Amino acid sequence: MKKFLKYLSLILVILVITIFILLRQPAFQDRLLESAIENLDEIKAQILKINPKINIHLGKYEITNLNEFQKEDYYLVFSGIGNHSTFIAMLKEHGFKIKRDFEFSDHYQYSE
Repeated sequence: MKKFLKYLSLILVILVITIFILLRQPAFQDRLLESAIENLDEIKAQILKINPKINIHLGKYEITNLNEFQKEDYYLVFSGIGNHSTFIAMLKEHGFKIKRDFEFSDHYQYSE
């Protein structure tokens, strides 16, 4: 039974990763992320029902060099990360004035 629960936990993780890979539409990702955040305690409870010994680690990116930016300036922002809209939202939450933003594909190879 323990082995079964271990594999079930692994399948759950793989399923979640697969959903994010297959459904890479930013609007869907934003709603899914919002829903997950809103229901985080319930999601954790459900996972712990499946495997009470699993370690659940949560992380959040925090900007560490905010003092290096002038908040009164306007910024042109670009990114090549998985969820551009979440990145832009984080900057706006910290008071950045974004004049324009550009979204490049994941791991975009920038050139001069």
